[in-house]
Amino acid sequence: MPTDLALKELILRQLPVPRTPEDIRDDTDLLNDLAMDSLALANLLADLEEEFGVDIPASEETLSLLTRYDKFQSYVAARARTAPPEDDA
Repeated sequence: MPTDLALKELILRQLPVPRTPEDIRDDTDLLNDLAMDSLALANLLADLEEEFGVDIPASEETLSLLTRYDKFQSYVAARARTAPPEDDA
């Protein structure tokens, strides 16, 4: 499961303007406060899957739930707990 800092660093990589982890608070709106667009959000979801094995479907319904950082973090944590273990074979 990604730590708070690791999750924030994934988000920061997608931003058009450099920011710090301290700029992302629980009530931060990823789309409006950080100026993430839909492509950046899609890239973030791909990074989550690649780096942590957390698969989040990129449906409109799911994405609408994930605009605030606290909701995004909770959703990722829940998905990480239910994700099957990675196969190292």
